[in-house]
Amino acid sequence: MLTIIRFELKKMAKSNFFRFLLFGCLLFILSYYIYVHIHTMHTDDLILENEADISMMQSEINSIEDSIEAGELEAEDKETSDRLEDLKGTIRAEQEEIKRFEKGEWTPLLNKEIEQYEQHVENRIFRDEYYSAAWPTLFTEESKLEYHKWLRDKEITPVYPIHFLSWVTLYDQVYEPSDIEESIKKLSTKYSSTGIYFTHHVFTFVFNILGACFFLFLFGDMVTKEGLGKNGSIQLLRTQPIRRSKLFIGKFLTMLLVTLLLLLGTVLLSFILGTIFDRFGDWDYPVLIYGEEYSFSFMNMVTFLLQSASLFFLVLIFCYSILFLFSIITKKALVSIGLTIAILFAGIGLSADSVMSMIAPYIPFHYFSVREVITNELALTLENSSFSFNQGMIVLAVSSLLLWLVAYGVTIFQKRFS
Repeated sequence: MLTIIRFELKKMAKSNFFRFLLFGCLLFILSYYIYVHIHTMHTDDLILENEADISMMQSEINSIEDSIEAGELEAEDKETSDRLEDLKGTIRAEQEEIKRFEKGEWTPLLNKEIEQYEQHVENRIFRDEYYSAAWPTLFTEESKLEYHKWLRDKEITPVYPIHFLSWVTLYDQVYEPSDIEESIKKLSTKYSSTGIYFTHHVFTFVFNILGACFFLFLFGDMVTKEGLGKNGSIQLLRTQPIRRSKLFIGKFLTMLLVTLLLLLGTVLLSFILGTIFDRFGDWDYPVLIYGEEYSFSFMNMVTFLLQSASLFFLVLIFCYSILFLFSIITKKALVSIGLTIAILFAGIGLSADSVMSMIAPYIPFHYFSVREVITNELALTLENSSFSFNQGMIVLAVSSLLLWLVAYGVTIFQKRFS
């Protein structure tokens, strides 16, 4: 078996198509990091933002004082004096905030956010306002409050923005006025170029049907390009005392090994990029997990990344199983890849129409949206708590095993009638 795996690895290393796709993957990660880094609010950006606010307020103070000197306003006027005091007090607060940004003192800043609406959230809980769907819902405000407490208690550097407009959940269905929905969702999208958080960005972007299709193209011709029944390197292997089933198992194990190495390489590259150009990040950064009946919890980032990688790995094994089945049947690379991708999209489409069925949680195509499965967004959207990480792992594993049993039956059939 090791001989077959080494043979396949050497063959893949010499493949120009394989190299081209790997280079494209590398280019994508580098480009995506640039995009994330540009959209990240760094400490310098926060300081510049505060300085701009101070400049605007100082201009307003100067304008008011000029109007007083010109006799247009009276200094003793209560409204004028109160406005001046408010502006000067806000400037002092902004200057103090700048000092905290420079020193990296995040706890006072988080405490400020917590104190601003903690009593408000408690009042809404007392009034039992969970059933309102207008943004910000009670669930949104309560989860945001606990999110900030998590950051404060574990002394984690927050990903900005952290203000009132920076948090949206699935329970926010109504926006008043309606034209603010797009801007609020844009403000609530957080970017961080640190190593840990950038890996989270990559996983969220890639761990879905898009990433599955990339891996299918990467390994799509692993069996068929060798020309089963024609000329190709497989013919050399078949002259050796090796069973045909062993050849396929060797190829499959090679795919799994290379897939694992690529996933680890992606994680390592993301960590390195983030650490070099920003910082490593925080393992304990919170990820919101939805529960039943307006409940919620938080999962630390390292657990989320491990579960994401594990579930996506099972998704790929399921996809590879379909690919191998069609490769054995058709013996043509493009046809097998095309049929596999068509089955995946058809399966995802049909599974969306069967969400109310009792067998819906046992359909593997539901688990391709890795993030939504782990955060229970899928379970909440479909109103079925059976959709979970553990359920997805079991369903994908069993489905892959069944596909391999079918593929084995096909090879036996072909052997007897060839």
